[in-house]
Amino acid sequence: MDILDLAVNMETISEGDWVDQIPEMGDLRLKVRGMMAPKVQALQARKLRAVPKNKRGRDGMPLFAVTVQVMTEVLFEAVLLDWDGLSADGKPVKYSPELSKQWLSDLSFQKFADAVIWAARCVDNGKAKAADDLVGN
Repeated sequence: MDILDLAVNMETISEGDWVDQIPEMGDLRLKVRGMMAPKVQALQARKLRAVPKNKRGRDGMPLFAVTVQVMTEVLFEAVLLDWDGLSADGKPVKYSPELSKQWLSDLSFQKFADAVIWAARCVDNGKAKAADDLVGN
């Protein structure tokens, strides 16, 4: 195994990339940072450190519900950067931080949050471009 085959592009992870062919998401494309991006990691750590004692378990770790809330905030504040191919009632919806926050915070849109996380993991793994796109290059 060549160690260079294991390297990832930290610039792409940090700046974000477009991800398409997201399972069960039709023609939706998301521009996301990777979960390993320094900005994402720093924001998550800062938010977790700020959790008050009354929202921590006996072991000092934030309660599960608080951890989920922090993760949600990280998604709309640092991970999701843009989208394409998203519509509401048949009309295209342009990306906005407000809509991102609204949808990622609403449990009824959990599939959307899952798509954002899936796309971010693709960027982390250097797999943002679909295999079909790579074959032609």
